[in-house]
Amino acid sequence: SWNETAFKVPESAISIRMLGGPRSAVGWHSHGATVQMTVHGRKRWFLYPKDKYPPGDGPGGGFSLTDWIRLIYPTLKHEHKPLECIVGPGDMIYVPDGWYHAVVNLADTVAVSVQSRDQGAENQQFFKEISLKSVEQMWEDDPAMVQEIGQMAQEYLQLGLMNDLHARRVLYYCLMKLDPDKAVQVVLEGTDRDPFHVPMQFELASWLEQRVKSGDKAALQTFKKVMKKWEPHLKLNSRNLKALWILNKYHRAVGNIAEADRYHARLVDLHGRGIDR
Repeated sequence: SWNETAFKVPESAISIRMLGGPRSAVGWHSHGATVQMTVHGRKRWFLYPKDKYPPGDGPGGGFSLTDWIRLIYPTLKHEHKPLECIVGPGDMIYVPDGWYHAVVNLADTVAVSVQSRDQGAENQQFFKEISLKSVEQMWEDDPAMVQEIGQMAQEYLQLGLMNDLHARRVLYYCLMKLDPDKAVQVVLEGTDRDPFHVPMQFELASWLEQRVKSGDKAALQTFKKVMKKWEPHLKLNSRNLKALWILNKYHRAVGNIAEADRYHARLVDLHGRGIDR
C-alpha cells in the first residue's frame, strides 16, 4: 500500500501515483509544471515547448498516441519532431508549465508525479475564447469590433509562431464576410503547415459544404482544390468522425455517391460504438 505521508505536497500542487502496463500510453496534453519520477519500468516521453503544438493534435485534435506515432511521426521533418527521452527506475523528469507531452510505457511501470494545480495562460488565450457564433453576433452588434479582432489575429500570425491555430481560426471567422477568398487562404496556410489537423479542415469544409448545397459553383471548385491536398491525410485518419464527415460530404458534392455512402456508414458505425479518435 502507498505510504501517504511520503507524498505530502503544498496546497498549490497535487501528487499523482501511476501504474501502467506495457504499451499503454497517455496522449498529448498539457498542464501545470510537473516533476515525475519513474520508480519501476521504463517510459518513452515526447515533448513540445510551450510555443509549439504537436502536429495533428493541437487545439481540438484527436489522435490516439498509437495512431500519432504510426501515421504522423514518420512524416515530420527534423525541426517539427518532439523532444524525446526514455526514463528508467530512479530517473526524474521535469515538464515545464504548458508544455505538450505524451508518454508510452515500455514495460510495467510505477511512477510518482508532483504537479502544479495552476497552468499559465497561453499566448493565444484571448483568441481561444472566441467562437464563430460570437463573431456572427459581433457583426450584428458592433461590426468595427470584428475588424479590430481580425487585425489583432493578423498581427499575431505575423509573429511567425508555431502555435497560431486559435488566432488563425479567429481570423478566418472575421474574413468569411469581408474577404471569402482570403479566409480560405488563411485556413490553407495553416493546413499546409499541419495537414493532419482535422478541426481546422472541418471549419473550412463545413462552410464550403453549405455554399455548395446552395448552388455556389465557385465553392465546389474550392472544395475540389483543398481536397487534393487534404484527402490523403483524411483517409489515414480513419477513426476520426470529422475526417469521415468531410470525406462523406466531399464525395457526395462531386457525385461519388457510393464512396460517400461508404464513409457515412463508417461514421455512423463508429459513432454508435463511441469511437472518435
